[in-house]
Amino acid sequence: MAWTSLVGVGIRAWQARRIAKLSDTAYWTRRTARLQARQLRSLLRRAGGTEFGRARGFERIANLGDAEMIAAYRQAVAVSDYEAYRAAIVRMREQGEAGVLWPGLIKHYAQTSGTTAGDKYIPVSKAMLRSNYHAALDIFGHATRFGVSLPDLLAGKALFLGGSTDLTVNKHGIATGDLSGLVTPMIRWPISAIYLPGRKIALMSDCAVLGARRRADDQRDAQLDAGAVSARDRAGAGGKAERADDS
Repeated sequence: MAWTSLVGVGIRAWQARRIAKLSDTAYWTRRTARLQARQLRSLLRRAGGTEFGRARGFERIANLGDAEMIAAYRQAVAVSDYEAYRAAIVRMREQGEAGVLWPGLIKHYAQTSGTTAGDKYIPVSKAMLRSNYHAALDIFGHATRFGVSLPDLLAGKALFLGGSTDLTVNKHGIATGDLSGLVTPMIRWPISAIYLPGRKIALMSDCAVLGARRRADDQRDAQLDAGAVSARDRAGAGGKAERADDS
């Protein structure tokens, strides 16, 4: 067994209770709607003091019963595209305003180049990152449920393929870039022990990667040239020795 398989063993043991709950289909059949309503209520209360939440009465809506709360939320927050939020996100990202769409100052934004309306900037709050973290653990849990052996899955290094990890930071300390660049610094042990290409390389800008690749190519070419010169020198020395013997 490769030592990296021990990471899979550890994750399997750590997630044992969660895997058991994920496997309880009767539990999810009974409680999914209730859990979703509870999650919505929690989000409404957290965002109730924001500019967006005050304008739509989130605190009042959060105190209604489940059915009434869901109906009131649907009425207060219309289905919209990115343009409905663009101005608010500009204030948050470019001007450093806090408490607009979510409590506090959002310091990370994932840039996406959509097929419509040009670049979009998605606020990435600490709460969102925590939620994504738990969802990632559930992926391992579901893999186990469907018969995937985590020790076998992690029997070797794991190559993470993502977008650019180069981030730009403005005068407000707000970082913008590909989501890969935002989450790479969050990779911790034990995943960091099997993660490739590694944090140092992953956080290099595209220019730095190209520069490193060019230096490696130049070094290889120099070694090849040196080898060719050395081979010619040896061949020349051999020819001189043979002529000396003939004379």
